[in-house]
Amino acid sequence: MKHNHLVIVSSPSGGGKSTINKMFVDEFSSYEIVTSFTTREHRQGEKNGREYFFVKKDEFEVRLENNEMLEHAYVHGKYYGTSKVEVERIWQAGKTPILEIDVQGFFAIEKLIAAESQFSSWQTKSIFILPPSFKTLGERLAARKSETEESLKKRLSAAKKEVAESTEYEFHIVNDRLGDAYSNFKKALIDESFEDKNAKAHLLRLCAEL
Repeated sequence: MKHNHLVIVSSPSGGGKSTINKMFVDEFSSYEIVTSFTTREHRQGEKNGREYFFVKKDEFEVRLENNEMLEHAYVHGKYYGTSKVEVERIWQAGKTPILEIDVQGFFAIEKLIAAESQFSSWQTKSIFILPPSFKTLGERLAARKSETEESLKKRLSAAKKEVAESTEYEFHIVNDRLGDAYSNFKKALIDESFEDKNAKAHLLRLCAEL
């Protein structure tokens, strides 16, 4: 992919986007995951500048005022956002950025590209990773042992909303077996041979559960 090309990857929390993206950039060094900014606290094992740039709320809001963020969201009382500078840095290094963002961020970027001339040359590939079922997704989230019963319900509710709003993504991939999901991910980005007819049918089945 060329300068001004970027990849957007989304999934509900627990859907597997971070795992698949990490596998992908480990194999294909011409891609790099964009490190987002957040005001949430570190979790055990996380490192500033790797999982996120961890900043205070007032610093994040200054960045918003200065129009430094490509997209941002306010989720469960915390800010998350993508810095324009980080995307440009990856392009300048000759790589293609991968954005791990939610559906709200996807629509924000698509709106920028459509509405503002400075972004009109940008081209995106978008992939939404689907869970095999909402029941399985709930089990995966519970297995983390980092969620309260109430926060788990909130995440599942948000997941259902994201899945329902994901119909405009270019590709959908079902993450039932990680190896199969990763193989399809590579086909979508590298071989451009992924046929996601079955995944689109699965999306409709998930939406029918809502």
